[in-house]
Amino acid sequence: MKKLLCVLCLALTGCAASRPQGAEEGDPVMETLLHAIGLRLSDVSIPGDTLDDPDRPALTRQLLEHPLTYETAIHSLSGKSARETLTSGAHLIDIAQPAPHRETPDLPLPDDIPLPLRQLIQAIAQCHRDVEVAGFAPEEREQLGELMALVHPGFERTEAEAEALIALGRRVDRTALVHAALHMLDAIDIFLSEPVDLSPMQLETPMGLVIIGTTGDDVYDTPAALIIDPGGNDRYESVAGVALPDLPVSVCIDLGGDDVYLGPQALGIGGIGIVVDVSGNDTYDGTGQGAGIAGVGILDDRAGDDAYRGSVGCQGFGLYGAGLLFDGAGDDRYEASLLGQGAAGPGGLGLLADVSGNDRYTAGGEFPDIREDGQFYQSMAQGFALGIRPITSGGIGILLDMAGDDAYRAEYFAQGASFWGGTGLLIDRAGNDRYEARRYAQGAGVHLAVGALIDLSGDDTYHLWGVGQGCGHDLSVGLLIDRAGNDRYEATFLAQGAGHANGIGILDDGGGNYQYIATHPDAQGSGAPARGFGSIGLLIDRGGNDDYEGPGAPGRLWRGGPYGGGIDWPIRNAFGNENETTASGKR
Repeated sequence: MKKLLCVLCLALTGCAASRPQGAEEGDPVMETLLHAIGLRLSDVSIPGDTLDDPDRPALTRQLLEHPLTYETAIHSLSGKSARETLTSGAHLIDIAQPAPHRETPDLPLPDDIPLPLRQLIQAIAQCHRDVEVAGFAPEEREQLGELMALVHPGFERTEAEAEALIALGRRVDRTALVHAALHMLDAIDIFLSEPVDLSPMQLETPMGLVIIGTTGDDVYDTPAALIIDPGGNDRYESVAGVALPDLPVSVCIDLGGDDVYLGPQALGIGGIGIVVDVSGNDTYDGTGQGAGIAGVGILDDRAGDDAYRGSVGCQGFGLYGAGLLFDGAGDDRYEASLLGQGAAGPGGLGLLADVSGNDRYTAGGEFPDIREDGQFYQSMAQGFALGIRPITSGGIGILLDMAGDDAYRAEYFAQGASFWGGTGLLIDRAGNDRYEARRYAQGAGVHLAVGALIDLSGDDTYHLWGVGQGCGHDLSVGLLIDRAGNDRYEATFLAQGAGHANGIGILDDGGGNYQYIATHPDAQGSGAPARGFGSIGLLIDRGGNDDYEGPGAPGRLWRGGPYGGGIDWPIRNAFGNENETTASGKR
């Protein structure tokens, strides 16, 4: 059998590098490993999704049954603009492309209002109408903020109360709200493309107050349907793009200056809240920052070295709605307590997209986890989805960083992870990055969920205690895909390609000189038997000069349980243990 394997490996060596990684078919390195442990590509699947609740995303079902199709999510996500990012993300959570815009209402306005401003106000009026017909009467919208009790650890609720809130959330017309928000972004872009001199003013409209500020350092503390500030170092106190039941559409456009945003900002509760900051080194401190709770919240900061500090449900958070934080440029700092930086609860889409710069992401520090005597904190961030066990599935949480040398720090549940029925993705396209977390992180799916960390290039470092770096636990899928660079992986247990309790875990490294450190045997390609069935754990290294501390070995195939193992390509010897033989049969 070893001789047969060696012949097979030699035959495949010449074509391995040209094969597309992540493809379901035509991947000779993956096929060689699976053949060695008695599996086929079709076996890498969790068929027959056992959750059928209405909140279950189709993407989660797809990735559970076909984990190697993760490429779909990578290529469909756009980070070119806030509009394109939200459009591509909405497609992943089963929201179709926007319908053609209806004609805007002819709102009576004073004759001296410049045409670009007039058109923008009329677009807000149309958006206001869209929200009003999205499924809730004004008095019902008062209840929508209570949905946060589903996911906020500071609220106590019974199962019956949770089910009532979920029933309320499922009535939200996410499609109508997202379409209205996209049309509003179009109107803002048109306004910004047509420079116009604006004089300071305040104007009452049926949708709410319209405020035009000055080029000086202004302070805003009055809720408004529209705030436009032409420049200066301004201060916003809980009024920048805050959509509430009595103000269902709120838009803030700041054209320049180093601004400070306090309290809630870019928050949509039962409506649409948008902040567009064109330039400046800005500080955001409070809640929201691109959060949609039965609504849509968008924070679009286009340039500058910015600092974001948020609490629970922020920096790209969705709960029966959609939240987006889009940062166009600069070296930025993100801090969140919980459920932030691309996070989603049930029925939610949470997106954080950062286009460029050397960024720092930190999450946690407020809510201790029950494990390990409360020494560490829950983060639930950086590409994370949370479901309500056992009632309903989580949504889709995505952190997309396009470029820069970035640092990600979290503790429990983060960095491409999901708990109960959702999908969490962290996608970093370029840069030399550092990832630090404690547990359930760096590509961890937990309980019928999918978690994936995908890093496309750069010399990266991954540090984790356990349950991650490509770990699927309990009918879940966990993926860590690193395409290129000289990387270092450190972990302890259930990591670096580990399947547990009928889960699938894969660490797939595309090439370079690597170091893998894992001190427990249930790592580096471990498929642990469970429930009379089995799990799949795979570690794939596609080239380079590598060092291993743990079960793996350079230039070897090795086994890790009935359906687990690893491969360090090209293979020089069939198995690290010369007495080992291949498995027979199928999963």
